[in-house]
Amino acid sequence: MTQSWTYDGVRLPNVQLLGAPLTVPGRRADNVVIPGRTGRMYVPKVFDQRVVSLGMAAYAEDEAQLLVDLDQLRELFARDGQRPLRHTLGGVTREAQAEVVNAIEFTPRSGTLYRFVVEFLLADPMWYDVSPTTVGPVTLTSNPQIVVVQNDGTYRVEDAVITITGAISAPLLTVGSTWVQCAVDVGAGETLVLDVADFTAELDGTNVAGNITHDGDLLWLPFAVGANSMVVSAASMGAVPNQPRITVTFRAPYI
Repeated sequence: MTQSWTYDGVRLPNVQLLGAPLTVPGRRADNVVIPGRTGRMYVPKVFDQRVVSLGMAAYAEDEAQLLVDLDQLRELFARDGQRPLRHTLGGVTREAQAEVVNAIEFTPRSGTLYRFVVEFLLADPMWYDVSPTTVGPVTLTSNPQIVVVQNDGTYRVEDAVITITGAISAPLLTVGSTWVQCAVDVGAGETLVLDVADFTAELDGTNVAGNITHDGDLLWLPFAVGANSMVVSAASMGAVPNQPRITVTFRAPYI
């Protein structure tokens, strides 16, 4: 099995997988105990952060070069904040944001060989395509209109960015029983941007999040695995040459 790992753009040396770093992470939350009731009341749960543990080895021709290599590795793993951790398997590369928080012990096996284990903490447990998926721009020629959003990942998209250009009034986006609406008038040449992950809505750079209403999910508009039929409707839509357009951008997530 041919695979490689990089952290913050640096290729990791002689990686050995410890456990199964690509397994499904655990979920967060617990069912609720109700006095006098058998069992517990079910509570929906979400995936929690995960740890990816990688064993590695540093080898050099002489001790002086080994010290240089170890200094470079220590500097890499001591970098502050989250950094991109990339895994390539079978020519497919996926990326997660990770940080190193636990101590690392470099264990000598000989004068020129050290082994060590690094634990990468993924606050967001998902892996993502390196390249984004873009649907559109789709010109809206009818009211309502269906726009198909294809999610090729293995988990729902929770961080899509939806861009709508006018003219359109009070656009309403619906996927199944989940919907989000922004009660604003988007004029011809104006742009409304909805960031699902950050819960922000901006009309030509002006905050209009107070005009958002939504239902069906805590998130504004997640996209399930596979094909999603997003229904776009509005109080009114512009005609030619001011027909509105919509674009959906995201990176496919993998559990």
